[in-house]
Amino acid sequence: MDKSHDDVHELLSENYEVWLRLPSGEIINEAMEEDIIRVQAVNAADNGYPLRIRRVGKAIVMKRDIEAEPFGIQAYRFFKKYLTRPDLILTFGKDGIKRYDKIIAKQKRD
Repeated sequence: MDKSHDDVHELLSENYEVWLRLPSGEIINEAMEEDIIRVQAVNAADNGYPLRIRRVGKAIVMKRDIEAEPFGIQAYRFFKKYLTRPDLILTFGKDGIKRYDKIIAKQKRD
C-alpha cells in the first residue's frame, strides 16, 4: 500500500513502527533516504520527539523515540541534523538552540 508523507506522519505520531521501501524492490539510495528522513523530521518536530531510524534489508524503518525527552537534548541533536535553521528555530527557539549548542560543545570538550 502506498503511503503519503501525511499518512506516515500519522502512523509515527501514533507510535507505530513504519517500514518504507520502494515498490520496485530496489534499495533506497542515500539521497532518497536523507529526503525521506528530512520530511519526516519536519513533521515530527511539532511533537518534539526524535525518530529512531534504521535500515533493514532494502527498507528504512522509522519509529518515534518515546524514550527521549520531547524537545530535550537528544531530540535537539536529531533535529539539528535534519531540520533547516528556520525550522530548528521554530521548534526550539533561539535561546533553546544557544543552550543546547553550549551543552553539546561542553560535552565535546569533556
